Amino acid sequence: MRRVILWGWVGVVGVGGLFVLFIALEQSGSTVRAGGIALGFWFPMVSTVLGTLIVLRQPGNRIAWLLIGIGFAVLAEFFLQLYLGAQPASPSKLDLVTIVLMHVALPAAIYLALLVPLTFPSGRFISQRQNLVAWPGAIMLSTQLLVTSFTEEIGPPFPPEEQAWTVANPVGFLPTTALDITIAVTIFVLVLTAIGGVFSLVMRYRQSSAVARAQIRWMLFSTSIVGVVLLVVAVTNASESAVGALLLVVAFVIVPVSITVAITRYQLFEIDRIISRTISYAVVVAVLAAVFIGLVALITVLLPAQDSLAVAGSTLAVAALFNPLRKRVQNAIDRRFNRTAYQADVVIDAFSSRLGEWLTTTQIIEDWQQTVNESLQPGTSSIWIKEGGSHGPK
Repeated sequence: MRRVILWGWVGVVGVGGLFVLFIALEQSGSTVRAGGIALGFWFPMVSTVLGTLIVLRQPGNRIAWLLIGIGFAVLAEFFLQLYLGAQPASPSKLDLVTIVLMHVALPAAIYLALLVPLTFPSGRFISQRQNLVAWPGAIMLSTQLLVTSFTEEIGPPFPPEEQAWTVANPVGFLPTTALDITIAVTIFVLVLTAIGGVFSLVMRYRQSSAVARAQIRWMLFSTSIVGVVLLVVAVTNASESAVGALLLVVAFVIVPVSITVAITRYQLFEIDRIISRTISYAVVVAVLAAVFIGLVALITVLLPAQDSLAVAGSTLAVAALFNPLRKRVQNAIDRRFNRTAYQADVVIDAFSSRLGEWLTTTQIIEDWQQTVNESLQPGTSSIWIKEGGSHGPK
């Protein structure tokens, strides 16, 4: 029954996401950003699906419900924004309710997202003191909902300055300054919750086993990607372009994906290799871009009338440099950031090359055990041979 309900909810979110997407595409570009259109559909859908998978695999892990709640809150925020649109000529009671909910939906999504590092990866707080860190945010969200409901003049949150507007609240009696103070306190509490989440991850990383540390690295890797993408989009002002929208969608979708991989432990220990490969290709791309731009500029200066020659020659030079540069950068990064795996690869390669020599069975056994001990460092190791007995633990 629970499985049916969960997948039914996934269907509801999917239909709601498509509805938001279709409405957004019909509206003018002045009220809907390209990145927002994509995020309003893909992020809630992915977050809800992955949260459902975690619930079915680990029903007691609260992070699954946090992912489902985050997806619903984000979808609700986009839906409310699209429903309200521009300032209504004569706002109805439903418009007023929409404005009130808009003031709470996005902070609620942020609050639920901040609870993830506080409870990651087990879904539980480390101690009761960390449990207390989560309560102020819930209290302030409830307070903000009440204050917004009874404010004299209310308007949609975060409107463009040239389109800012408010309407009279027929049941309101609180001044707008009360709402401003409440919003400021809510933001302050959410910042403190974020700081508490960082300290929680640090404490868990220091006290946990290798498995939990790998899980934490998965989440840190995905959040670092989000930070880099947000910085690039902000610097280049590409939030309304197709490329910016694609980057935003990929970055935000990676976070629930990485959390799901970490919790379900699907290829958990691949994170070190993924990080090293990401850094390697980022360095290679940066170096090759610099080489390409430098060669084009140099050839253009030397041969002003040969622009096509400059581009063609630079392209060939970059293509020739790619593979040697990638190997050198990858080896350097593996030695620096992934030293254990790098040393294991070196030991295994040495063993493979030695197998080509003329060796006796005893020599092969000794080399094999030495290779296993150097690369994996087990407590004990045994080799069982079908014909000729076995060599016990060494």
